[in-house]
Amino acid sequence: MKKVFLIEGNWFQRQESLNKIKEYLGEYALYSIDENHSYEYLKQIISEIPCFEEKKLIIINALPKIKAPDKAQRRTKVLNNLKKILPKIPAGNIVVLNNLNISAKSFIDIVKKIGKVCIFPKNILKYKAVDWIIDYFKKRDKIINCDDAFLMANSLGTESKEVDKDKLNLIVKKIEQYIGRKKNIVKDDVLLVCSQSREFVIWNLYNYFDNKDFCNAMKALKNLLIFSKNAEHEIVQLIYQIQWKYNLLLIAKSEAVKGKSRKDICDKILKLNKMERKGKAKKITMSLKTQKDENIPAYSYGMINSIFDERNNNKASISCYSYKGLLLINYAIKKTLIKIRVGCSQNELFILIEFIFMTICGMIKKEKTLDILENKNLLTLREYSIG
Repeated sequence: MKKVFLIEGNWFQRQESLNKIKEYLGEYALYSIDENHSYEYLKQIISEIPCFEEKKLIIINALPKIKAPDKAQRRTKVLNNLKKILPKIPAGNIVVLNNLNISAKSFIDIVKKIGKVCIFPKNILKYKAVDWIIDYFKKRDKIINCDDAFLMANSLGTESKEVDKDKLNLIVKKIEQYIGRKKNIVKDDVLLVCSQSREFVIWNLYNYFDNKDFCNAMKALKNLLIFSKNAEHEIVQLIYQIQWKYNLLLIAKSEAVKGKSRKDICDKILKLNKMERKGKAKKITMSLKTQKDENIPAYSYGMINSIFDERNNNKASISCYSYKGLLLINYAIKKTLIKIRVGCSQNELFILIEFIFMTICGMIKKEKTLDILENKNLLTLREYSIG
C-alpha cells in the first residue's frame, strides 16, 4: 500500500477514502495531528519504526506548530520539512494529509512519487446534481422524479449554477432518513425536509409573491423565523433582499414597457454598479463599491436572467407584475425602511413586513393606503382597511 495520501475536497469523498485506508490496515494505532501539536512531535511519530509489526495511521488535519515569524512562514517551513521526511517513512507507517489546501506543484509531485493524490470537487453543476440525486436513490432502490430532484438541488442555492457537494450529500441523507422504507419520494417529502433551508424558504417566498398567494407567503415567513436566532435581524435582512429583487424587476419592467428586447434590458442593467455606504449617522456617504480597483456590477447576468426565465412550472417573475404595481411595491419598501431607520419595535417590524407582503400580493392597490405606515405607533393598527 502507498505510504502517503494527499486528500483534498468535499468531506464525504475524503471520508470514504479514509475509511478505505482504515479498512485495508485492519488493526492500527491512530495519530490525529492538528495545530495544537508541534512539528517535532509529528516528525517523531512519522520517523519511528513501528514495534512488533504494528501499523500506524497518521492523519494530519492541520499543520503543526513550528517557530517562524508569521503564519505564512510557519506553513512554508512545515511543508518544506515534510518534503524531506515523507520519502523516508518507515514501512508500516501511513501518512494522510487531510484537506490542508496544498497546491504547490513541487510538494504534490513528491507525494505522487511515493503515494497518491486524491482531489475531489467541492461543488457540482446543478443539472449534474439532479442526475446525481436520481442515481443516488436508484442505487438504494428508491425513486424520485426529475422535478423533485431539481427541487432538492435548488434548495441549496436558488441563483447559483453549482451546489456544494457536502450539502448535497447531507440533504439526500436527510431525505433518506425521513422516508425510511418508503420507495417513492414525493414533492411533500422534499418540501418538508428542505423547509429548514433559508435559501429554499426565500425561493418559495418569491414564487408565492409571483402567484399573489399571501397566506402561503406568510407561512413561508413563519418557517424562516422558526429557525432564526434573531427574528428582527432576519426580517430586516429579508426586506433588503426583497428590495433588491423588486428594484431589479422595476428597472427591467420600465425598459420592457418601452418595447426593449431582453438582451437590451440585460445590457443596460449590467452597466449598473453596486454602491456602498460609508460613515455613520449624518456623515453617511454613498460611493461606488470596488474590488481590485474595478467597479462591482449591481446585478449579475444570472440574477437578471432569473426574472425572465420560467422555473419549475412557474411563470417568469417579470410577467407577474405591472409597471404601476412594481412602483407601488418599491414605494412600500422605501417607506418601510425609513420607518425602520427611525426606530421601531419587534411587533411593529412584523406589521411593516406584513404590509410589504400585502402590497406585493396585490391586496394594497393605492399609494394613499401606505400613508398609514407613517403612524407613530403602528401597534394601534389592530384593524385597518385595505384598498
